[in-house]
This record gives sequence, structure tokens and C-alpha cells, in this order.
Amino acid sequence: MTHVVQPATDEQIAEWERLSNAATPGPWAIWRGHTYEGGGEDICIGAGETWLANMDHRRPRCPQIAEDGHSMDECDICTVDAPRITDEQVANGNLIAASRVAIPALIARIKDLDASIMPSHSNGKRLRSKMTTSLDGGSLVIRIPIDLLVWAQEHRESGGLIVTNKKAMAFYLKNRILYSQLDAETSSTAIERLIDDCFDEAYEDGEGWLKELEADEK
Repeated sequence: MTHVVQPATDEQIAEWERLSNAATPGPWAIWRGHTYEGGGEDICIGAGETWLANMDHRRPRCPQIAEDGHSMDECDICTVDAPRITDEQVANGNLIAASRVAIPALIARIKDLDASIMPSHSNGKRLRSKMTTSLDGGSLVIRIPIDLLVWAQEHRESGGLIVTNKKAMAFYLKNRILYSQLDAETSSTAIERLIDDCFDEAYEDGEGWLKELEADEK
């Protein structure tokens, strides 16, 4: 079964950074450790000459050696094949050692990416705050900053667009929104359909200022 890797959360990244900062500084490496009397060996992880951890694969010393001084060749326990370090365990050790450098580097990379994205998001938030609606006599006035329209196109989810002439863009949209894209069935424009959707949502939400038109009122 394929293991699905989930994107890291901010909390996970913060915890990894805490663990990384608390550990012995890198880089780390692995090396073969002792070969034990009676068989067995281990693999060590260290930083320079500092031992950090190991995977121990030794066979326990036969208790009969201390009791009667017999040789290993005479003991069934001592002639059993001793455990050996496998290629997979070496690969595990290499991954652990490499992670000491990789984790701080990846965290730094994530922070750099976040820092590059934040100004753009902050700019979008600032521009959105300038989008206003107001009542002017008998008219509802909606003001959308031209720079917000430009920003929104540059940051579309699927392929951004760059506006090269803001004035031409504004003129095009003014006419397009009001007079173009007529629906074949309703003969309504895009802005009219958007407003109808707003009214439908308000009615479904039970807004008190809106009720359904009775048959005798049509």
C-alpha cells in the first residue's frame, strides 16, 4: 500500500525545529562499531569523534565460559551464527545522520518561501480593505481598486495574468460586466446573474427584508 505523505503543519515544523535545536550540531555520520567476542557487531552514529547512538547486534557472552572455562567451539550457544548489520540498517543509519543537516536546511527553506509569499498576501489583504460598498442616494455604489484587479490576476490559482494597461483593462471590464455575456435563456448579463445569486442566498438564509412574490402579485 502506498504511503500518502501529508503536508507538514506549522505546529509540526515548530516541533521539528525545537528537536533540531536541542540535538548535537551536525554534520553527523555513521561508522562500523565493535565486533564482539562471541560474534556480533554494531553500527554507530556520531558527530566528529563524539558518539551519539548505535544499533547493537551482539550475541550475549555465554555464561558457561565464566563457569567452567570451556571454549566456544564446545558450546552450542556460542556456535550459533551471530547477528550482523544489514544493508537496510545501514541505510537507516545514513538517513538518521543525513537528517541532522537536512532538517534545519528544509526548515530554513520553508521559512524563506513563507517570507516570499507573505508580502504578496499582505498586499492583497491591504488592497481588499480598500474595496467598499456605499449608498449614494438611491444607488448602491461598489468600489473595487484597479490595483486589486491587477493583483488578483497575477495571483490566480491556475496560471497568472499580467495587466499591461490598467486604463484599458478598466474600460473593458466596465463594458463587459454591464453589457456582455448575455445568457441565451435569461438574456441576463454576468453582473445580473451574480446579483440574482446574492438574492437567492439571502432568501435561503431567511433574511427578513426579502419574501417570495405571491402569485397574485406577479
